[in-house]
This record gives sequence, structure tokens and C-alpha cells, in this order.
Amino acid sequence: MAPAVRSSRQKRDEQQEQPVVAADVPATSVAGQAGIPDALLSALQKMRQEVESKCENVGDRFAEEALRIHHGEAEERGIYGSMTSEDHERLEDEGVSVQRLPWVQPAEG
Repeated sequence: MAPAVRSSRQKRDEQQEQPVVAADVPATSVAGQAGIPDALLSALQKMRQEVESKCENVGDRFAEEALRIHHGEAEERGIYGSMTSEDHERLEDEGVSVQRLPWVQPAEG
């Protein structure tokens, strides 16, 4: 029996259908960022800027809002915020795809 393989078009279509959801973790301190290589820190700061410019910050209501979107009770859109480990497990159990992102201090300027 041949494995089920998705075409790149199918993958792209599926990705477009699902809202982008991202959970932040507390910002690292400036001293904590000192050990991060400049190129990595710059990439993480750009990622943070992209998330903040394209997604809605729902704060500590992240898990609740992600579930509402997943169940079709709220508008489908990209969100970010914070959640507990228990919230993360609950979202995974419900089949909600989320990613934890390293949340560094924003770039100066």
C-alpha cells in the first residue's frame, strides 16, 4: 500500500485555511539576550515584529480565543498571547495547532 502523500499545493491550501496562532512566552531579560548570537537575536526580533504586525494580541485569553476560532465561534484570524502549560495541553487535545515562540525584547529604533 502506498503512503498518503500531500502535494505541495494541498499543503499550501491547508495552511491558508487555518489561522496563524502563536503563543508568547515572557520576554527574556536584556542580560538573558546577551548570550544570543546577533544573527539569531535579529531573526527572533523580526519574527516578533511580523507576529505583532499581522496578528491580534489577545493576552492571557489566548487559549480561550484559539478554541473559539477552532470551533467556529469567533472570526478566523491570526492571534497571539500567553497561555499556561495546561492550556497548551488542552489545545493540543482539541486539535488546535499552536506554536510557542521565544519572545525576545523588540529591536530598538
